[in-house]
Amino acid sequence: MKLLPFALGTLLLVACGGNQKPADTPAPAPAEPAPEPAAAHDDTVAPTTDPAEGKRLVTEEGALLLDVRTAEEYDAKHIKGAKRIGVDEVAARADEIAEMAGGKDKPIVVYCGSGRRASRAQEALEDAGFSAVTNLGGVDDYACDGGDCHEGSEVTVPPAE
Repeated sequence: MKLLPFALGTLLLVACGGNQKPADTPAPAPAEPAPEPAAAHDDTVAPTTDPAEGKRLVTEEGALLLDVRTAEEYDAKHIKGAKRIGVDEVAARADEIAEMAGGKDKPIVVYCGSGRRASRAQEALEDAGFSAVTNLGGVDDYACDGGDCHEGSEVTVPPAE
C-alpha cells in the first residue's frame, strides 16, 4: 500500500513528461521571417515630385519631357515640347522612349495632372532600366515665371541651350 502513491507519482511523471526533448537536444532555430512582398504601386500615397529639378533638367540639360496623361488632357494643356505616351503604354514602349531620350541613362522628366500617374510611369521606366527619371509632378507644377510659359491651351518651355 505504501508503494501505491510512489508508483502513481512515477507513472504521472513519465506520462506527462514523455513528450519532452532531452536536455542535450538543441532547440530548433527560430523560423526566418517571411520576406516582405514586393510593394505594389499605391495610388493613395502622395508621389515624390521635384518640379524645380524637373524644370532645370528640361531647360538646362535638354531632358526628354514625357507627358503620361490622356490624349484629351494633353490636347487641352501641355508643356511645349513634351512627348505624350499614356501611363499604361510606358512599359510597352520603353525602347521607343529610350530612343527618344538618347539612351536609358539620359535624363527623362515625366509629368501628368498631379504626379500620381507620373510616379507610376517613373516606376515603370526604372523597372525597364532607366536610371535618370524625375517626376515633375503635375502640369500646373511647372513654374510659370520669367515669361517662359503661359496659361491657356499650352504651357511653354524654352528650348534647351
